[in-house]
Amino acid sequence: MSHIRLARSVDGVHFTVEDKPFIYPLDESQKYGVEDPRVTFIDGRYYVNYTVVSEGSWATALAVTDDFKSFKSQGVIFHPENKDVALFPERVNGKYLASIDPTIPVLVNPLFGTLNLLTCSTGVITSV
Repeated sequence: MSHIRLARSVDGVHFTVEDKPFIYPLDESQKYGVEDPRVTFIDGRYYVNYTVVSEGSWATALAVTDDFKSFKSQGVIFHPENKDVALFPERVNGKYLASIDPTIPVLVNPLFGTLNLLTCSTGVITSV
């Protein structure tokens, strides 16, 4: 089962990998693990979006941390079969934006529920 660990460095060359996972599967929507994290610093906080993998599909979830010691899960932020999400670090016209790479359209897997933070339009994701 995949999980996300932290690696810390003071010089950017030599790293120490944490013993315990930082982000790990929390429920059935993450049954096969969490992977592919991308970190964006926005308004003084770190937003970590990552792929969650279940029996039926995958989706993008979001966690927020101030210190990389603990995190608050925000759950799934895009319908299943959206991967390679990159959050932009600054607002555009007052809205947060993300780049996404959706695959083929699919029916929503009941394990993932509905969007809780963002809604999508063609090629761009904006905050609600």
